[in-house]
Amino acid sequence: MLLAIGYWLLAIGYWLLAIVAIANFGFAGPPSWIAKDTVFSGPDSDTRLRANTWSTSADGTEGCSSPVRDIRADSTSGNTIRFVAQGADHIPEHLSLIIDIASPSLADDAKREMIKATKRLSVRALGLSIPHKIDESILKGENVQLEVGSGVVTITRTNRAQGAYQLTLTMR
Repeated sequence: MLLAIGYWLLAIGYWLLAIVAIANFGFAGPPSWIAKDTVFSGPDSDTRLRANTWSTSADGTEGCSSPVRDIRADSTSGNTIRFVAQGADHIPEHLSLIIDIASPSLADDAKREMIKATKRLSVRALGLSIPHKIDESILKGENVQLEVGSGVVTITRTNRAQGAYQLTLTMR
């Protein structure tokens, strides 16, 4: 019984530490996982989305982004993925993954890539893995908004001409 209580207290302590860390990560500038060449870096499962340096534009907005990347290097489908972080006072407030689907018949690879990148980003930004409902919404290309960990995840689909569309997953 005491051992079970100890485990619960330890788990609560870790959650509180994670919440405090997420709430305070902006004091020393953007978190290290947003710094250049560290976003989504990893071994073979790397999504190859690397953010540029955090900067402030002329209109006062702050953020960073990755270059647009083709989903598959060996395909000319036009389906792409990119990462954008926006914030204020060196604190990221909105993190977005965006896939542009130019070839809807080849959208499955792009959706799987978005799920893979979302899983990595969610743990870093919100402290929790994304729920299955987010995976389902990405695969179906449907709009959804859910609370996850210390934030909110929103998926928005914007239809384009000839069946093309854009899926934007935003974490706040």
